[in-house]
Amino acid sequence: MKKNTTKKNANKIVKRLNKINETLSSLDISINKEKGPVYSLDNIYKIASILMIFVVIFGYVYTVIPIYQKELLEENVAQLKKDINSYENSISNHQLELRELNLEKLEISKKISELQNENEFANTKLITANKNLTESITRNKKIEQNLVELESEYYNLYKKVFVGDFPIDYSTYYFINYIRVNHNFFEVPEHVGNNLKEAFIQPKDVALKQLEKLKSELQIEKDSHFKKLKKKIVSDYEKGIAKFEKSLECQIPSFDIWQQKYINVSNSFDSKSIIDNCVNDLFEQRIKKEKWKGKELEDLKQSNIWVELEDSHKQFCNIQPTKLIATEFEKSWRKAVKPCNDRILDVNQIVLGNKNVDGKIVSIDESYPTVEMINTLINERVESIWIY
Repeated sequence: MKKNTTKKNANKIVKRLNKINETLSSLDISINKEKGPVYSLDNIYKIASILMIFVVIFGYVYTVIPIYQKELLEENVAQLKKDINSYENSISNHQLELRELNLEKLEISKKISELQNENEFANTKLITANKNLTESITRNKKIEQNLVELESEYYNLYKKVFVGDFPIDYSTYYFINYIRVNHNFFEVPEHVGNNLKEAFIQPKDVALKQLEKLKSELQIEKDSHFKKLKKKIVSDYEKGIAKFEKSLECQIPSFDIWQQKYINVSNSFDSKSIIDNCVNDLFEQRIKKEKWKGKELEDLKQSNIWVELEDSHKQFCNIQPTKLIATEFEKSWRKAVKPCNDRILDVNQIVLGNKNVDGKIVSIDESYPTVEMINTLINERVESIWIY
């Protein structure tokens, strides 16, 4: 807009100069027409042209250029103002952004401070937690150690209860059952061998039965600690059976020989002859005591009194050799198998390592009652019958 104004002013000046030039030209033409002095007019024209050039230059220098410079300056000033306004707006925006950034910085600083506080608090808690963790680990180790000691103590107690001094344990039950079932195994001579064979129990069989019982108890156990202990007992028991296998074996008796010996001894004695001999001995005692003799003695033998005395003597002399022989054979049998029965009673202690053994098969002493031994016992019985 300002540049257009400057151009207009410059055009006006040019037009004025053209008019002056035209005026001078018309003057020159008019002078020539009047045939005046040409020389002087030429000079005037040249001088006027020179003056006009100076005027144009002067006007251009002092009018056009300053105006153009002023307008350009104003234009620059306007542009600068515009730029200043733009910069001011930009500065305002930047100041606003700066304020927002400062606010954000404050918020961030606040958050940083909060985070630092939280970090310090977290570090404090971490230190406390690490301390508590260390204490917990130490305490847990001590608890684990105590638990191991308690488990070991409880295991030993459980094992002691299992193999300990209680009225009846599992192996004793077998021994008692064995006595109860087989105490009349000499009643029938032909069945003696079979009865003794059925009555004979190997310690290893008792141990295997005990192991079965322990395994079935383990299967139904629900408590984890008791299950662990019972599992260890089962494992130790299995290992013990394998380790002490020889010590859990007894020498097998000669069942057929026992039966034959019993039959031979039983056939060597007659109950009637034993009673008759006993009755005669009692009559001899009475005759000596009463001093019966001669006709008096003969009369008594023929009387009812003698018969009554004989019946009375038979009652006193009621000696049953079969029962005596069976009793003596049973005593010898029990004596023979006593080491094996003792080993049965110690099965649990042996298997679990609580009793020292020699690692050998248990031997038995098969000493059978003889005819001479039974005869001596019968005579002692008869001699003990002294009623007079």
